[in-house]
Amino acid sequence: MQENEDKLKEVLTVASPTGEPIETLSAKVPEWQTVISEEEVSVELKKFQAEVNRKVAENKKKRAEGPPRPPAPPVDIEISKISRDGKVDMDFNQPLIPPTFGGTQDEATGRLLMNFDQLNVARDVVDIKFISKNGEEDDKLEYSLVIEDWTPEKLRIFVNFTNPTLVSNGGIEDSMIFKIQNPDLFRSAESGEPITEDRGTMI
Repeated sequence: MQENEDKLKEVLTVASPTGEPIETLSAKVPEWQTVISEEEVSVELKKFQAEVNRKVAENKKKRAEGPPRPPAPPVDIEISKISRDGKVDMDFNQPLIPPTFGGTQDEATGRLLMNFDQLNVARDVVDIKFISKNGEEDDKLEYSLVIEDWTPEKLRIFVNFTNPTLVSNGGIEDSMIFKIQNPDLFRSAESGEPITEDRGTMI
């Protein structure tokens, strides 16, 4: 945790070429997107937690029938790749249980589960703040976040800039800060434990 805090302090105190304070920009919700409320997200999280408990119980039963194994380590996430077109791969250090929503149908009730497009990604999942070191104006660097893939092994998010040519412009590398907003969405398939706060911020 201290390492992340020191790195964050270093990133935020680097002066921009113009001598102006560095702007920390936040993702915006696209006009086309209709997101559900925080209360509705909370309801879905409770349903997801019940599903996690069921799957963890099943996994523990299977492990009990096999040879002894060491306990699962704490959940950790690594930014493994950031592509030039804005796709960010976040790898998990162990299999997690992805949320049970994504436009699929519930086998028991036939109800269509909440779709990823209904989430405000920055509010509900991962907040990605962009730090421009090139003195660009905020309105020129607007961006939104879209979940492209979520598996037990990784999460892929598309950082969609309205004007990507301004990113890291002038040969100066800009920075991004990643903060897990809902640790309960990142739970170990073995232990059921969520990612902890000290591991939920990445730079």
